[in-house]
Amino acid sequence: MTLRHSLTSAAAILAAALALPALPAHADEAKTGVLALFIAQDRAVAQVGYRLAIANADLCPRQRFLPGFTVTSPVQYALDYRPDFTALTRLDKGFAIAAIAADSPAARAGLRQGDRLIAIDRAPPPAADGKEADYAPIETANALIDTAMSDGVLNLAVERDGARLDITISPARGCDLTWQVIGGEGWNASTDGRLVTLRSGIVAGTADDAELAVVMGHELAHNLYADPIARGDVAGGIERRADVVGLYLMARAGYDPQAGPRFWRRFGARHPIHALGSLGHASPKQRGTLLDDTARDIARRRSAHGELWPDSYARPGAADQTLRP
Repeated sequence: MTLRHSLTSAAAILAAALALPALPAHADEAKTGVLALFIAQDRAVAQVGYRLAIANADLCPRQRFLPGFTVTSPVQYALDYRPDFTALTRLDKGFAIAAIAADSPAARAGLRQGDRLIAIDRAPPPAADGKEADYAPIETANALIDTAMSDGVLNLAVERDGARLDITISPARGCDLTWQVIGGEGWNASTDGRLVTLRSGIVAGTADDAELAVVMGHELAHNLYADPIARGDVAGGIERRADVVGLYLMARAGYDPQAGPRFWRRFGARHPIHALGSLGHASPKQRGTLLDDTARDIARRRSAHGELWPDSYARPGAADQTLRP
């Protein structure tokens, strides 16, 4: 799982319902608030994305090694945001560990959020000193990490509290996906088969990681079945399948499936304009009812120690799995 981040429409997300840390006295409150919001959302998406990717690896046709961490750098932000980024992260140049998934290989190896990355398999990370906002250095660093752990072992050198630490990580196999959070208050998410994009508004609209897993599980379900990008799903069969299978995927990752109906009922209350649904999607009320039934089915299967998979849909993945080097 790779996490990608884009900062756009910043002002529109300031009112999103996430608790922000206290702002440094010298910081621009608006900019720091936006950055703090995105950092919190990135960490939540990284955590949930890792759990979904590992728990459902047996279903994904494309796999990769996952260490359970993401990296960040000031260079991915516009120049006028960087002082505020540094105030929040204490990172003024280069790369640092942005997020670590709980109980991941990185966490077990002792890697910590905020560690400065100084070597990947004994080679320095790429340059990250441009004046313009640029995500390319993050992509290059991620590519170097992927290459370094292609043999199932990742050796990193990091700096923590002024001291160098050498850390060896044994990554786990998981779904080959990239998760991207972009600015904007819209409550929507989408996927093109490899990249899952979530609006900041829908991430902020989830009450906890379980509800976020409902949204992300839905998009993962689309990926598992290679659903077309332009679905034109007038009858709603593809979206209904993604709702049902997505809830199973998040349950397989250990999340409470009752979060599904809870999320969609709150969505309907906040967005009455969607009361009748939209092209290919049932109404929030209908989706809540569907996921109520699905959550009960999951509970029955758990009680009977049965496979967590719905009878109504074919189980994807296993026949065509490939591990990306």
